[in-house]
Amino acid sequence: MWGRKWLPSSRLNVLALFFRKNYGQSAVLEVRKYENNERKLARYRNHHVFTLRCRDLEITPPSLRLKCPINTNKARDIVNKAQKELLRERLRVINNKISELESNSTTSDLEIQSRFPDNERRNIHDHIANSRESEFSKTKCRQTRKLEWLQEKGRKSDKRAPTDARVSKSSDNEIDLSGTQLKKWVINKSKYNLTTPQTKLLAKGLNFAVMPENNNAVLNDYIVATEESSDAAQLRAEMVGVLKSTNNTKSNLNKEEKNALKHLKKEDSILILPADKGKATVVLDKEDYEERSPTC
Repeated sequence: MWGRKWLPSSRLNVLALFFRKNYGQSAVLEVRKYENNERKLARYRNHHVFTLRCRDLEITPPSLRLKCPINTNKARDIVNKAQKELLRERLRVINNKISELESNSTTSDLEIQSRFPDNERRNIHDHIANSRESEFSKTKCRQTRKLEWLQEKGRKSDKRAPTDARVSKSSDNEIDLSGTQLKKWVINKSKYNLTTPQTKLLAKGLNFAVMPENNNAVLNDYIVATEESSDAAQLRAEMVGVLKSTNNTKSNLNKEEKNALKHLKKEDSILILPADKGKATVVLDKEDYEERSPTC
């Protein structure tokens, strides 16, 4: 029996009986298989376009969203990267599925050509083309509405999000703060004008550990500090082997922050201290601080 999507209802029974009588039930099933495959191919092609748009617009489809179990910037970065990887994997799977469906369509088309005469074959191809286009249009409309909904939802989410959440989307190594946030974490009470890189560097906090770009300096410090003893030579050799086997660490400061650190170290007119309350960093004039400090 033909599916109602393949033939008009008024001709359904007559043509189904005609094809079954003249070409057999297996031929009817082959045409139905061909049509279903083409409709599925139309849906997957739309799905492919939708997924590409999501990737380009940096939108994560609801089915690929992951819940972040840890409320830190680092954890959120890990989840965001995982969602992007899942989106790329979905694109790969869709491409493979489209290739498979195209291969199946080619096989079905060859089967149709071998079983039906030219006039019947043209009627079958015309109907399948109409069915495919109808499915493509419906899927496209549905996917377009879905994408627009996701975009609108993203815009509303950005408006509702607090300033702190929208400000820092970068990693902990590259803190991107607005002027308001910088004033919150860095309080400059000196006459010295801090540059933006210097302020961002201080915003990382006084407990921020600067990673060395290589292990040579650390290695030399350890070796020189080894006490002289009967086993000193053997101990130094073992330490050299262990330290050299470690990979060189990557600096957690960018070029501007490195220059800012050098200038702050050379600046003798200021003192950088932790605030009495909270975790802010305070910059004071050294002369004023020494005048106000009680003498012993």
